[in-house]
Amino acid sequence: MLQPGLERSTLDILQGMSLVMALSVIACELLALTAVRHAPALVERRAAFEWIPLVASLVGLAISVLLLPMPPNVVLAVTSCALALPLRRATP
Repeated sequence: MLQPGLERSTLDILQGMSLVMALSVIACELLALTAVRHAPALVERRAAFEWIPLVASLVGLAISVLLLPMPPNVVLAVTSCALALPLRRATP
């Protein structure tokens, strides 16, 4: 008996979810970078604005390396570096 809908393997579902999560990470980091460009005074007054995205990205990278396939690993590594660079430049 045929069942309606698409047939997907567990690998297909995992790969799809990984790509969706990578996209959401990119979107969140682009939003944070846009906020920094349009309201630099906000970032200068709020140290948490700089550290929370970096910590979230590093924790996500650690989980991703342990449990997920390559797409989120690459995206999280790039976003972690992008978030850490301004912090490094800001320290005297």
